[in-house]
Amino acid sequence: MATVTLTSKGRLVLVPAKYEPEDLFRHRPAVQRAMSMADMDRAIAAAVGREDP
Repeated sequence: MATVTLTSKGRLVLVPAKYEPEDLFRHRPAVQRAMSMADMDRAIAAAVGREDP
């Protein structure tokens, strides 16, 4: 994550995160299942209420 600031002159200032991505996910539980692209397409189609073509 980064800190984002908009100055009074319209300048966007981004300050980088203080952590490495590996640090953020170090204590995450192990992945128990994986989905194929076809599985993801079906899940998205179901979520938006239409059949997968």
